[in-house]
Amino acid sequence: MNLKPLVATLLLGWMLIPSRLPGATPPAAPRPTTFDLVGRWQGTLEFESMSFKLVLRLVRSEDGSRVRASIDIPEQGARDLPVGAVLYHAPDVRLEFDALRTAFVGKLSPDGLSIEGQFLEGPGGRPAPVRFRKDPRGDQAEEKPAFVLNPGEKADLRGYWRGSIPGESASTTSIGLKIGHFTDGHFEAVLDDFEHGAIDMPAGEITQTDGLIHLPWPMLQSVLDGRLNDTAGEFSGTWRQGPRSVPVVFRRTNRPLGPLPDGTSFEADPAAPTDLRGDWKGTLVVGGQKLRLLLTVGRPPGPTPSYVATLNSLDQGGRALVAHAVGFTNSVLTVDCPAIRGNYTATLNKAGTSLEGQWEQGGMKTPLNLERATPAGKSGGRP
Repeated sequence: MNLKPLVATLLLGWMLIPSRLPGATPPAAPRPTTFDLVGRWQGTLEFESMSFKLVLRLVRSEDGSRVRASIDIPEQGARDLPVGAVLYHAPDVRLEFDALRTAFVGKLSPDGLSIEGQFLEGPGGRPAPVRFRKDPRGDQAEEKPAFVLNPGEKADLRGYWRGSIPGESASTTSIGLKIGHFTDGHFEAVLDDFEHGAIDMPAGEITQTDGLIHLPWPMLQSVLDGRLNDTAGEFSGTWRQGPRSVPVVFRRTNRPLGPLPDGTSFEADPAAPTDLRGDWKGTLVVGGQKLRLLLTVGRPPGPTPSYVATLNSLDQGGRALVAHAVGFTNSVLTVDCPAIRGNYTATLNKAGTSLEGQWEQGGMKTPLNLERATPAGKSGGRP
């Protein structure tokens, strides 16, 4: 710690007082605490030919009594994953990630600007070395990208875009792009594919050459090449994923693509106990680990009554995963989530307040009961 010399005003002028008198006991150095770790830290996890950016945030709790931590893994669309425990016995640091079932152990450098160590169980089940470096901006807020043009600015890539990618067997996948502009002139893009669980997937470096725009997604092994039309309201080109290449068109919209269709209603009819719309909460217990789940059910617009749903694992980042199919017949609800190879089957009680059933994933069946979190007649959650 940089201690400034004590300066006192005396009658004879300014005079520097010695830091300690001869023979006096020097003051004890402050003991290291977890508060020394507070800040924003960035690291990179290397695995085979891939690399994952990591953003670690350590902040004081609201009451100032402890340090809270979370981590982002942008390439996997994971944000604000909670850190279960932060342990510091200088220079040793240990961070326990319950949601990832691993821990990071490392040592803080003498200058307090880096933490070098490893995840005990990284990708592939092997220890993975990582060095976190403290962001020099400190508590300065991270710059937020601009998605809306300022008055007088020429239209460019920034904004929200929606399109669809043709699949096999005449299927299509709805895709949303959010492209932001920064003050230094560069663009950044993220992709949303709610049906397959690819949410806020960041693109690699965006390049523009002679009007051709190149957006790569290394994690998806995909590339989008295209051009803006004259009004900058449409972006058309080619989507390549592996050896497959298909034509695509993205159109500018006023807001980002949502996980459920526009106009979906979430307010249950208070006179109909069997109306499933709203939020349902419960806890899944797997291998001694408790995971809080949020099932949000809505009804899309259309002449035929039907349901759509999203599933969030609140302790694993709280991301809205869209159910591929939702069925409800004779008080039995079925929710299919092929992106994670899971499905939920449950029976609604007569009062319409709880669902009792089981979650199946990877051949394993686990009891899962959900309670209605949104009373009938009230607005449910909107993913």
